[in-house]
Amino acid sequence: MMKSDEDIDIKGGRNISQITYGDVPALDLLYRKFKEPVFILALSILRDYGLAEDAMQETFLKIRENAVSYRGEASPKSWILAITRNLSVNMLRQRGHEEYSPEPLDDVSEKIERDIEGTMEFNKILDQLEEPDRSIVTYRVFLGFRHKEIAEVLGMSAPNVRMRFSNALKKLKKYFEGS
Repeated sequence: MMKSDEDIDIKGGRNISQITYGDVPALDLLYRKFKEPVFILALSILRDYGLAEDAMQETFLKIRENAVSYRGEASPKSWILAITRNLSVNMLRQRGHEEYSPEPLDDVSEKIERDIEGTMEFNKILDQLEEPDRSIVTYRVFLGFRHKEIAEVLGMSAPNVRMRFSNALKKLKKYFEGS
């Protein structure tokens, strides 16, 4: 019997425990709810559409494999995006200094192409920031995280995240005023 979206409590993490017991509809709902923020975060880190898709798929495989280890200490959203961030950073490290030319986007719809162009422009702006400020701005602006959620994902205090976000915005403002 297929569960409806209301039957699976994403905010409480009940669906993650259901995934532990092999509940495929719970994983499907999790995928539908979080695929976009997972992809956006992966793309902001990897700066490559194909690699971001790979990271997104790998994230949901890791969720399925590691659902049993989810203890509810962080929100499901924070836990999922921490997995995404870690996978993306590892993929970036593995790529090292390889030469890479992205594939043409001929087979991608115009809307996705515009989204990608917007994301690439956003990445050029983010290049003005160092880590973890770049991640903080991405989580806040792109993914709509609250400072407390960002702090959970990055292992920082919420006041530190607030301060770094504010300083990052000031730096970006100076960049725009200068260009």
